[in-house]
Formats: sequence, C-alpha cells, structure tokens
Amino acid sequence: HLRAHHLETLEKIVGMLDEPATATELASRLFVRPLDVLNTYLAVGETLAHVRRLVHAGAATIDETSPRRYARAAA
Repeated sequence: HLRAHHLETLEKIVGMLDEPATATELASRLFVRPLDVLNTYLAVGETLAHVRRLVHAGAATIDETSPRRYARAAA
C-alpha cells in the first residue's frame, strides 16, 4: 500500500514538472490543505525526497539557479 502511494506521488510530481518549480512550490500543490509550520517542513522534505528520486531516475532535472528548481527531463 505504501509503495503504491509513493508511486502515485511520483507520477503526480512528474505531471507538475512541465513548468520548473521549487520543492516548496511542488509541496504546496501536493498538500492542498492548510499546514502548520512543522507539517509544512515535513511536506517539503517528503516532496524533496520524491523529486530527488525522479532526478536520480532521469525523469527530472535540476536547474541550479537560486532558488533551485526542478523540471521534467527531456524525452
């Protein structure tokens, strides 16, 4: 069940990467309910872990500008 959840989240993030975005921007799209400071921190961390997995798999790229943005990798 957990694996399916993470695969679904990875697919959602790939769909969001047509326009470059930071991990914080992606987290705010994934976690649409209001979050307190701690849960925002956790949401960004989880999103960052997912997007870094996509970079490692070659499905996303890193734009090293400040702030760091992620984008869908070219096919």
